[in-house]
Amino acid sequence: MSMNIDELPLETLPVLTDNEIEKYNWGEHTFYIKNGFNIEGKLEGKVPLNGRPFVFLIDGKRIYLGSFWNMLSSLHWPNIPTINSVWSGEFTENKYHIAKANEQQDPREDKRIFETLKSLGKLE
Repeated sequence: MSMNIDELPLETLPVLTDNEIEKYNWGEHTFYIKNGFNIEGKLEGKVPLNGRPFVFLIDGKRIYLGSFWNMLSSLHWPNIPTINSVWSGEFTENKYHIAKANEQQDPREDKRIFETLKSLGKLE
């Protein structure tokens, strides 16, 4: 997670796409996935104690680096946006929250994300 976002290799198949997102609450950065889809299942439950990085993309452009985070970890919380694993207690059947990093500028607030979600009719 300390690598430059442009140097990170991407998975062949994305863990999550806009097709699996039902709606997104912009103010809270909480999103709901469609019934029958499970992020933990797609990750095969493999969120190690030091996290698993993800790259948020729009139209193939890298917007920000984040991490799936295992709340059982005693390691220092990463300074990037995080999505907690199901063990965090925040998980409901289809609701996830992207927690803010400790950075001054919040990459979750990128206007390209807002405009894309709006154009897709995903904003709550």
